[in-house]
Amino acid sequence: MQPDGSDAVYSGARLDGTRLEGALLRQARLEEAHLTPARLEGALLQPARLDGADLMWTRLEGADLKEARMERAGLSAAHLEGAHLSSARMEGAAVDGARVQFARLESAQLEGARFQEARMEGTLLCEARMERALLIRVRIDAETNLKDAVLRGAAFQYVRFGTAWITRAQIASTFGDASVTLPGGVRPGHPGWPAHWPVWILPLFRRPGSPDFVDEWRRWRADPSGYTPPPPPQRLSES
Repeated sequence: MQPDGSDAVYSGARLDGTRLEGALLRQARLEEAHLTPARLEGALLQPARLDGADLMWTRLEGADLKEARMERAGLSAAHLEGAHLSSARMEGAAVDGARVQFARLESAQLEGARFQEARMEGTLLCEARMERALLIRVRIDAETNLKDAVLRGAAFQYVRFGTAWITRAQIASTFGDASVTLPGGVRPGHPGWPAHWPVWILPLFRRPGSPDFVDEWRRWRADPSGYTPPPPPQRLSES
């Protein structure tokens, strides 16, 4: 028999290591709950509320999270392979190191989410809203689908697009640097390189006397039409 926690309230609860594989948790309230590292493979969580929940290392393979609310949720190193997250609200979520392969994120709200070293091969992001999302060392492939995704203000670093489904117009609405390889192998110096993208690799965090990636990203967002990318440091220019 599957555990049935539909409409249950677990806000702020400590459910670390809980085993709820295949559980029925429709509309459950799990805001700020600690679920590290719970097992929720195949659980039905549509449309549960998980705002601010700690889901680090949680196993959610094949879980149904359609329309779930997951704003600011911590999903670092979570297993989301094949999960259904269509129309989920994940604004500001931390998805660092998560495995999101073949997950369905169509029309998901991912504004301000952070994907660092996440695995996103085969992930469906059609019509997802990813404004101001940060994607660093994300792994994508030809089956990663960003068709009609809204990427305005998003940033990429150390991403190889290969033949992933993304358009020039989408790329033009984002920020990146020379660590990125655009579709078709486009690199700095190519006519297709965005004019507002620096032609060198910026340090991710602030260093004395050098611009950093996050600050430049913010400067560009504040004034896209007036932004000028910083020139490479002298030592790079001379090399």
